[in-house]
Amino acid sequence: MNNESTKKRNFSMFFITFFKKNLKIIIIIISIILIGFAVFIWLDIRNNNKNILISNQYNEAVILIKKDQKQKAINILKKIINEENNFYSPLSLYLILENQLEEDPKKILELFDKILTINKIDKANKDLIKIKKAFYLTIHGNEQKILDELNPIINSNSIWRNEAILLLINYFNSKGEKEKSNEYNELLTSKN
Repeated sequence: MNNESTKKRNFSMFFITFFKKNLKIIIIIISIILIGFAVFIWLDIRNNNKNILISNQYNEAVILIKKDQKQKAINILKKIINEENNFYSPLSLYLILENQLEEDPKKILELFDKILTINKIDKANKDLIKIKKAFYLTIHGNEQKILDELNPIINSNSIWRNEAILLLINYFNSKGEKEKSNEYNELLTSKN
């Protein structure tokens, strides 16, 4: 028993001595942890507030479109796109397209490109956006640009691969290019 109480006393003394010798380091480490935690909470709150603000702006743009105040709406939607929000920026572009708020194809393609640079958008959603861009290009672009958008998706294991191929099949059919359409049709059936 005496040996056990001596071990406990030695351990207690070691702990107290260690604590006294390293008090400054311990305080610094605890301070860094607390500051890091506070910064994390602050960033999370700031991010949530920013998302709420963007959501409100998006809703305001929808209301302005319904009131036929399209110029004000497009200004708000372009601002949201520039905020690079992974959810509302693509939605803003889709709203612009759906309501034909921008008539200049170059500006629309610039908006697509801006959306595709948003790092927070995952690969599957970027592939979907590329397909939508390629669809837009079927009306306002050339064949090479369409292929440039869709070939990386077609040559990958993307969940949107078949849709990209179908878009090309339909595109070439609409142009009367049966041979190219058949090539993509074979590609569609060969990997399924």
